[in-house]
Amino acid sequence: MSERLSLPNPSLVVYGLDRLEIRQLPLSLPASSDGKPVVPEGCVLVSVKATGICGSDIHMWKHGSARDIKVIDPYVLGHECAGEIIAIGEKVSSSWKNGDRIAIKPGSPCLKYKARFARSIDYTESSLQDATTAQPANLKAHQDVMILGGGCIGLLLGALAKSVGARKVVVLEKLAHRARFAGTYCADQVFQSPPREQGETTSAYSVRVSRHILDSTLGLQRGFDVCIEASGAEECMQMGIRLCKPGGTYVQVGMYRGKDPEIPMQQVLLKQLTVKGTIRYTTNCFEQAVDLIDRDIIDVKSLVSHVYYFKDVLEGFEAVYRVQDRHGKALLKTVILHYDEKDESRIMIGDSILS
Repeated sequence: MSERLSLPNPSLVVYGLDRLEIRQLPLSLPASSDGKPVVPEGCVLVSVKATGICGSDIHMWKHGSARDIKVIDPYVLGHECAGEIIAIGEKVSSSWKNGDRIAIKPGSPCLKYKARFARSIDYTESSLQDATTAQPANLKAHQDVMILGGGCIGLLLGALAKSVGARKVVVLEKLAHRARFAGTYCADQVFQSPPREQGETTSAYSVRVSRHILDSTLGLQRGFDVCIEASGAEECMQMGIRLCKPGGTYVQVGMYRGKDPEIPMQQVLLKQLTVKGTIRYTTNCFEQAVDLIDRDIIDVKSLVSHVYYFKDVLEGFEAVYRVQDRHGKALLKTVILHYDEKDESRIMIGDSILS
C-alpha cells in the first residue's frame, strides 16, 4: 500500500445554532516517491489564502440554515475562496503551474471526491482579496437601474451597471454608512430608507417610499428600466416592482426568510414586467466576473473594510453579525486571511505582504 500524507487543514465548523469552532480536519492524500501529495486526475490542490464571509455563512451559524441547506451534521463554512495551486494532477492543462493564484467557483462541485479540489477551469490570475468578492450580474448600457439594498452584492451590481454604461444608478439602503459609501462607489443618487410611520403597513410603506424615489430622481421617465432587489426585505421587493417602468425588468437577488412575501402582482400584470430570480451563478458569469476584476473594470478592493487572520475568525464572524467591529467601526466586506503555517507573520495578498 502506498504511503499517505496528512496535510493540516484548519477549518471553521458549525456544530449547531451559535456553535462555531475552529477544528483541524486533516486532508489525506497519497504520497509520491519524493514525498509530495498526489492529486486526483483532472484536479489541482489549492492552498486557500483568503475567504470572504458571506451572509449565508452567518445564516448557517445563527439560524441553522441558508436557502434549502440545513445544518444537520457538523458543517464546514467558507465558500468565497481564493488561493494558490500547490499540486497538479494528471490531464490538467499545461498552462497551470504551482504558485498560480486562482478563484474557486464554489457552485460547480465534481461530486467525485470528498476533499475540496478546485476544478481545472481557466481562471485568470487575480488579486486574492479581489477574487473572493466576485458576484454575477446581467446588465446593459443606457439603462436607468435601481438597486434596493446597498450591501456588497448590491454595490457590486451597481458598479457593474456603471461599467457597462448605465445612464443612471440609484441605490436605496437602510444603514447610513452603506448609503454614504454607495454615493462614492457606484451611485448617481442614494436614498436612505426612512423609518415607518406609526401603524403603517408594509404595502403602504412601499408605496410611500416608491413615490418619493420616483418624484426625487432627476430625469427619470415613468420608472427604471431594471430594478434589482438585493436586500431580501419584503418592502424592497414591493418597491422594486412599483419602481419598474412599463416593460421593465425586476430581478430578485436577495434571499428572504420567513413566510412568503406579498407581491403586488397587479403591477407586474399591468406594466407587463419581466420578473427574474437568480441564485449564485449562471453559465460563465463567474469567469466573466473574475475577468472584470482582473482588468480593473470593477473596483472591489475598496469594498473590503475589515481583514482578520484565521486565528481571529470567530471575532470576524461576530463583527459581521453585528455589522461593526469591537471598536465600533462599521463593516462592508470582511475577508479572512489563511496564514502560511511555516511563517504565521507573513501573508501574501496581491502584490503586498502583510506583517
